[in-house]
Amino acid sequence: SLLKLHWNGGWLSLTPHHLVQAHHPARMVEAHTLRPADLLWCSSTTTPGGSPLVATPITQIETFWGEVRAIITHKGTLLVQGALCSCYLLDHDTMHAMMAPIRQIHDQVDPQFTRGPHFDTFQRWMGARLGMMCTS
Repeated sequence: SLLKLHWNGGWLSLTPHHLVQAHHPARMVEAHTLRPADLLWCSSTTTPGGSPLVATPITQIETFWGEVRAIITHKGTLLVQGALCSCYLLDHDTMHAMMAPIRQIHDQVDPQFTRGPHFDTFQRWMGARLGMMCTS
């Protein structure tokens, strides 16, 4: 089953083991550890001159069945539905260090290769070995 975390102005669907930026001080935690009223770090367009991410209380948590996608980014994080998440299912810092060679390959190869069908195949092959589904 999947989780759907709700907050005022948004929601996020993810597996119970996906990592999200939560609590104060902020840290990456597995989604299944979160409870209503816990804080998620979400994007805000209403913070003039402040941080683009704000601590936002979770208002509701649902479970449901659905499809999972995990995208790998260069920084190892991404905003999903406005919430800051890790690309990894395991310890964020460890997995990001393990992915350093992949990022280096990406940085060194011809940009046409990184946008073409060959790189998509490479990402899927790597993702299968790391237990992730990768998309471009």
